[in-house]
Amino acid sequence: MLRVRSSVCLPARLPLTLLAAASLAACSSVSLQEPAAGGRTVTIERTAHGIPHITAPDYEGLAFGVAYAHAQDNVCQTAQQLITVRGERTQFFSAQGMGQLGLRVLPNPQIDLFIRAHMDDAALARANATVSAEARAAGRGYVAGYNQYLRDVGPAGLPGECRSASWVRPMTEADLFRLTEQTMILGGIGAMADAVLAAQPPVKAAAGTDAAQPTAQVAPEEAARVLAEYSINHRPDGGELGSNGWGFGRNATPNGVGVMLGNPHFPWVGTNRFWQMHITIPGQVDVMGGAIGHGSAVQIGFNRDVAWTHTVSTGKRFTLYELTLDPTDPTTYIVDGQKKKMVAQQVSGPGALGGPLLKHTVYRTQWGPVLVIPRAGLTWSATTAYAIADALTLNTRSADAWMRMN
Repeated sequence: MLRVRSSVCLPARLPLTLLAAASLAACSSVSLQEPAAGGRTVTIERTAHGIPHITAPDYEGLAFGVAYAHAQDNVCQTAQQLITVRGERTQFFSAQGMGQLGLRVLPNPQIDLFIRAHMDDAALARANATVSAEARAAGRGYVAGYNQYLRDVGPAGLPGECRSASWVRPMTEADLFRLTEQTMILGGIGAMADAVLAAQPPVKAAAGTDAAQPTAQVAPEEAARVLAEYSINHRPDGGELGSNGWGFGRNATPNGVGVMLGNPHFPWVGTNRFWQMHITIPGQVDVMGGAIGHGSAVQIGFNRDVAWTHTVSTGKRFTLYELTLDPTDPTTYIVDGQKKKMVAQQVSGPGALGGPLLKHTVYRTQWGPVLVIPRAGLTWSATTAYAIADALTLNTRSADAWMRMN
């Protein structure tokens, strides 16, 4: 258990030589101190512009402070996102409402059914057990930090958007794993959630009629255009999103010091907005920058030695598989001459208050679920179907990658 101790406004520190001193006039500070003997003390200092500077003795304490500060700025957003990754949007926000899934906006029932079909808590726990001890500690600290904030402010102390709302509940480690998974798949299978839900076996033709249902014929160029709409870097006008980054060496700057400018083209609002922080473990980590999602590491930023940025690429993190089906059974596919039966995954979840239970069936292959996007020629006929495999599913290595970059 941690308690929050408010302290007087501290004078500004200059933690990184590249920071502008004018932006570092600290206006508030809190120390989160563990009562137990030898416990950690986590300090959050806010600058005049509200940027949190978080200091802790280890990764668990650092993540605790990051989650606490992030909740101070985004608690209602995070609480609603937790409802999303639990597959409970219909229950709390109605069957007619819409919600954000990755970079798309979809009806709440579609989000809930996809989440309940995709998220496998046992598999996520096994994958997260393979990361470093520091990453596991950071995960524990993040969950504890968010929950501590909820306890400190209480239901009535939350912002108006979620004050005393029944859907604001503590976070669990399983929730955090789901949040990370949702971030990982936002450019792959998560962007095709409605296509996965739309995949249903063709209706068997009546006796004496031709059962063959040919795959839709779509020109390759048109198929590529339609599939691009599901891409992480798609723009409504048909163009592609891409971030900007400029690096200037010491020979190009007036003071002989290199400089990096990162300009990531992600949303300015919502769950995919970069949130700025400065994090420090004395003698180990001293880095400032931004991150999306609910991790405790900087994804774009700088430390004393190096600055870095990155961009939205046009590379795809998923693979589509064309399945040859058993002509007598459209839920059986053939691999190397061997018949394989699809798994019919029954999915259910709570509906709106007083409404019926949500129910759906998702069909899975050895690579992933079947999907249909008719405008791209991806249909499910008596002879052919398509499945998707997302390379970023269960990608728990991202936490260690960011921590090592920091």
